[in-house]
Parts: sequence; C-alpha cells; structure tokens
Amino acid sequence: MTEQRTTDPAGASRRVTDLRAGLRRYVHAMHEAYLAAGGGHGDDSLASSPFTVVVVAARSLHLIATREAVAAPAATEAAAREDVEVSTDTAETDALGGLAWRLLFLDPSVVAELGDIPAGSDEIAAVREVLGVGSTLYHLAAGPGAALTAHHATHTGTGLAHRELAGR
Repeated sequence: MTEQRTTDPAGASRRVTDLRAGLRRYVHAMHEAYLAAGGGHGDDSLASSPFTVVVVAARSLHLIATREAVAAPAATEAAAREDVEVSTDTAETDALGGLAWRLLFLDPSVVAELGDIPAGSDEIAAVREVLGVGSTLYHLAAGPGAALTAHHATHTGTGLAHRELAGR
C-alpha cells in the first residue's frame, strides 16, 4: 500500500505564521532582558539608533542584528513558483524602551542562495556573505532542535548587555 501525501496550504501558512510569532516573541524577550540587565547606554549600544534583526533560516537558524541596509527581497523568483507562498511584506517593526528595530524573515524560498550553503562550511560567514552584511550588533545561530524560549532569550539578552558593559 502506498501512502499518498497531500499538502495543506492553509496549515503550512499557519505554521509559518506561528513560527514567526514565536521568533518575534523571542527577539522581544531578548531585547527586554538586554535593557533590564543595563544594556542600551553606550554609543555602540542597541539603543543608539534603529537596527534590523534578520531572522534567517539556512542550515541553522540565524538572528542577525545590524545597522547596515538589508533590503526586503522582492521575492520574484519565489513568487513565480506555485508551491511557495511568499509574503512580499516580510519586514515588521517593533520597539521597546528606547530600542527600535525592524524584523525581517528570510529563507531559501525567498533568497535561494541560503539553500546552497554547503554542510561543513562556516555557515555564519556564508550567511552574512549571501545577505551582504559586514558588521553586526549580534549574530546568534541555533542548530536544529535548539530551544528558543523566553527563558533562553533572557540569558541571551543578559549576555548581550554584559558584553556591552564590559566593553566600556
């Protein structure tokens, strides 16, 4: 007996929406912990000017904060494929206690080169190269199965603040 697979576009869209909402909450909780731990007061702090957080799905999940211009892709290649649902408005904005950021979600369906990064490569450098990002405020990478909970966001945000405070 052969199992026949069917696709549920509405279910897939809901999963993507849920994943994005969870990542949005993680970034917000991380920035909240950053501020609570004393971050946001130096010239190079996250609060010194607005920035972009790019959430990239490659082999691993990457959260990259930068002040460099990162354009939301037109998604023309992906939009031409019938099996891929693409939102052309992939950027969202958020703010908290003096921080202001734009959240941009990218994956291989939108930026095909992200799917071409070979296993065993320096994925962090490769992702930055694909996106054209040279300088970052932070770059976090989480492998498959990593927990990205509010608890983990608290540790990450506190670590970012302590790194900033140690640099003064």
